[in-house]
Amino acid sequence: MDSIDAPPKPRQKASPKRTRSQAKITDTQTPLQARVAINAYYKAEARGFLPGYELQDWLAAEEEEAQR
Repeated sequence: MDSIDAPPKPRQKASPKRTRSQAKITDTQTPLQARVAINAYYKAEARGFLPGYELQDWLAAEEEEAQR
């Protein structure tokens, strides 16, 4: 008897990568928190997203927002 091959499974689409304008902002954040999050993201991006500096980036972003 000939064996019947099952049809190939469809490939799952990869989720798109976020761009600068697509930084994750939630509905529960205040406008200040959103600005701080975006600013901290840009700081991390400028460093190449090296781990271990998340708190430093966040605190620096908060300080910059407080000075505005």
